[in-house]
Amino acid sequence: MKPSLARFAALSAAATAALCAAPATGPAVFESRCSACHSGAKPAAGFDIRRAVETKLFPRAALLARVEKGQMPPGKPLPPEEVRAIKEWIASLPVERSHWAFQPVRRPALPPKPGANPVDSLVSAPGTPASRATLIRRAYFDLIGLPPAPAEVEVFVNDSDPRAYDKLIERLLGSPRYGERWARHWLDAAGYADSDGGEAADLPRSNAWRYRDYVIRAFNSDKPYDRFLIEQLAGDELSEYYKHDKPPPETIEQLEATGFLRMAVDGSHSGHTRELNLDYLWKALFDTQQIIGSAVLALPIHCARCHDHKYEPITQREYYRFQAFFTGAWRPNDEKPLVTQSRQILEASRPEKEKAERVNKAQDAVVKALEGLKKARIAQFQSRHPKGDKATPDELKKDVPEFAPLIEGIGKEIQAEMAKRIEYPAIRAFYDLDAKPPATHVLVRGDYHAPPGEVVEPGVFSVLDDPARPFQLPAPGEKSTGRRLALARWLASPEHPLTPRVMVNRIWLHHFGEGLVREPDNFGLSGGKALNQPLLDLLASEFVRSGWSVKAMHRLIMTSSFYRSRRAPRRLEAEAYRDAVLAVSGSLDDRAFGAPVEGETKKSGEIGPKSETRRSIYLQVRRSAPQTVLNVFSAPVMEVNCSRRDSYDSASQALTLFNSEFIASQAEKFAQRVRAEAAPGSEAQHAFRLAFSRRPTASESDHLSTFLASNSLAGLCHALLAANEFVYID
Repeated sequence: MKPSLARFAALSAAATAALCAAPATGPAVFESRCSACHSGAKPAAGFDIRRAVETKLFPRAALLARVEKGQMPPGKPLPPEEVRAIKEWIASLPVERSHWAFQPVRRPALPPKPGANPVDSLVSAPGTPASRATLIRRAYFDLIGLPPAPAEVEVFVNDSDPRAYDKLIERLLGSPRYGERWARHWLDAAGYADSDGGEAADLPRSNAWRYRDYVIRAFNSDKPYDRFLIEQLAGDELSEYYKHDKPPPETIEQLEATGFLRMAVDGSHSGHTRELNLDYLWKALFDTQQIIGSAVLALPIHCARCHDHKYEPITQREYYRFQAFFTGAWRPNDEKPLVTQSRQILEASRPEKEKAERVNKAQDAVVKALEGLKKARIAQFQSRHPKGDKATPDELKKDVPEFAPLIEGIGKEIQAEMAKRIEYPAIRAFYDLDAKPPATHVLVRGDYHAPPGEVVEPGVFSVLDDPARPFQLPAPGEKSTGRRLALARWLASPEHPLTPRVMVNRIWLHHFGEGLVREPDNFGLSGGKALNQPLLDLLASEFVRSGWSVKAMHRLIMTSSFYRSRRAPRRLEAEAYRDAVLAVSGSLDDRAFGAPVEGETKKSGEIGPKSETRRSIYLQVRRSAPQTVLNVFSAPVMEVNCSRRDSYDSASQALTLFNSEFIASQAEKFAQRVRAEAAPGSEAQHAFRLAFSRRPTASESDHLSTFLASNSLAGLCHALLAANEFVYID
């Protein structure tokens, strides 16, 4: 029997009364009593009730004390049962902010040891010192990614100067090769690639390399890390580039830095439908947030895209508040025509751009006419051919003698006219389109196809926001929101608990193969404890104290007894191995900077560069076509970014070393170098010294002679390039 409307109304009223009579709960009291003042665009004292309830992060003791004393709400003391409800609720909450990584960096107390390296005070007793030959090889590969020459090893091993090692470190830090080595580590974290991804075509990014060169120069000049971050996150806002008719050099550098925010996979293109571009742009935005979260904060923030994070104190609402920092440039939710990944800033003044537009318009018309003529000529000759319009240009060249010179002549005319176009260098920068971006919404279940949820303002993660100095958004600028510059300065603050820790952990990781925090991209609750937090905090505090100098961190770490001790061998990274092969064979081209060397598929089936001699950092990083020798040694394929490379050994590595066309050709060049440099009868010993940075023992010399008696010198050089001692560093 169905209940009547009267019965239904009575039941509803009873239920409502029961709910109203229920005991007060902490969150309900908290919101209803406090939201009048502590919510909205400008909450009192910067304390937003909604954020506090969502994240359960707020100054608990101070807040509870004011409530218990009747000071809050002002002039309206809460009844005892509501005070009790708030107190019980607060007592039941987990204290996420107490997690070690969210606490301020505190320099540990050190035992008084005048002149001692502080690193050694916080590690177990160092082991046996490494030999000088081992130490110089280790330092060379750590700092410049190349082996020392035999003569350099001899000088260092026999140098009695007590400062010989310190001088070695300074010389390597001053080498232009240093920036090439350490830029590669950062480019992994940034997700650097020279192609767009997203589609089978995987179109090349013609000027992404300018960001790569910015990073190399930044490491070589020891650009302070705080400045390095600010330029990458907000170089456009920092430089106010739009105030210059033509960007000056410093502004160009700061615009190049923002390439960091353009590294994500992005297949958007003006020729695509709006729906397809929406998919690409949203994915690029999500991936960009993930890159920042892992590279700078070492937090897995991407898990909060669809729901509140299950393991970290990050809500879905906070995820989209963080996204709002970037919507001045990324605008997948804009009602206007979408801005695709081809956007760029030209290095040209307004008059230069206007002249280029006039000239290029005229040249394009000429080229179009010539292409039409070429098409007509082909059709003309096809009409005379037995196959008609099915005849290919190659068949026409073969069967009609006058066709080839005529078509080639038109082709040369087209090239000549194209050469008259005016092209200016372009910067693939990240920049706000204007100071009033569209609103940012929470996406229900992370789905941008679903109706948008709540509108949110830009904001940082509550667990990292200092209640004493809460994050504040600036007023919009003339042509930019100012949001990213405010975020960048917050991240680069000396008081930030994560920023210095994350970077020094990365430096330690690349020196030892293991970070002080094992997961370099996860310092959160789900990431585990620091293996040695006092040491991590020492390095972080020294980092800030040094003016955020990365080179100062190298000096501190590498001059410790702990660093100079013997240790288990570590395999060279892919680029360091390939570069070492080129260096030993005498083939390495040390030209720096510029467009990447394109890859190609060799006759052997390997994918390699068209020019084999450039250093690996200058090879094209094509997402769909990783270079074989690099890929087999765990160079990452950039789907998003790479926080830590795999270091496993595999059979494919050994097979590649012995069967690679590249290794075989370099072994031949290695042998040619040895013949040119070595005294007759000492070829094997000289090859050994070039490969391993040391002289062979008597037993090893005997084995070399025996091997060479039945093999070619190139065969010996090939064996040395594939040997464990070449591939591994002690």
